[in-house]
Amino acid sequence: TTHILPKMPRTRIIQKKLTATDLEKGLWCPSNSSQLPEFNGNSHVEFKVVDTEGRLWEFDRCIRRTGHPGSVMRGGWRCFVVEKRLGIGDTVIFYSNGEQANPSYEIRVFSRGVDVPRLRLLGHD
Repeated sequence: TTHILPKMPRTRIIQKKLTATDLEKGLWCPSNSSQLPEFNGNSHVEFKVVDTEGRLWEFDRCIRRTGHPGSVMRGGWRCFVVEKRLGIGDTVIFYSNGEQANPSYEIRVFSRGVDVPRLRLLGHD
């Protein structure tokens, strides 16, 4: 099913160059990813993400029990990896519309070797 999101202001919330662990086990997200859905006392939370083709994906964000602090994307993440043919060194960027009451999320993929759009702030990348 294709979902078209209206043009919305968006905020880049995660940018990650993929590792073998991200591809095989789950995408590690830093603990400061505050604009991702909250756990609200649970150990995981499901949320929907739209890709650039308008396809809706459902990911499961889980709290990491060991290792680096943060969380891991699972659930539909592995299907996304396989279908998009992601590899080590590819980059994914998650965006949010920034709304607290009705958040929506988008994911973009950049193949290894493709320039990723840079965020410039006060003249610095």
